[in-house]
Amino acid sequence: MTVDLLARLEKSKESYDEVVKQSERLIVTVERREKNHVEEVAKLESRRAEEVCIAEELQGKIAEAKMAEKDLCSKISEIEGKCKAEFRRAEELSASLAEGVRKHEEKLANWAKKLADCESARSSEVECKLKAVSVVTHYSVGLRSLGSVFWEWHWPKK
Repeated sequence: MTVDLLARLEKSKESYDEVVKQSERLIVTVERREKNHVEEVAKLESRRAEEVCIAEELQGKIAEAKMAEKDLCSKISEIEGKCKAEFRRAEELSASLAEGVRKHEEKLANWAKKLADCESARSSEVECKLKAVSVVTHYSVGLRSLGSVFWEWHWPKK
């Protein structure tokens, strides 16, 4: 019975040792997994911290971009207003120029009419002068002969 008890004790001890070894292996595995998990958590926390920094930088850049967009929209509106004002001014100048051209065309037409009237009057005047010259010539011939008669009558030849 003692041998039997010793054998059972030996078996129990072997079983116990095996269970202890298995437990130690499990503990080592769990510790290794825990260590890996801790390292992975540390990496994830580090990556998360980097992502938070990146997100903050991006938020800052987004805010800057929004401000730049507002500034550009403001400048575009300002330029658009100036362009509209310039366009209105150009239309006003164009209308004014068209009115000025119309008035100058009227004046030019009036001057053309006056010139035509003057040319007509000048040709009439020339015709009158020609008639007058013709009449004077006609009468001067008669006057010359009358003058010579008058001359001889006043101052007879000796």
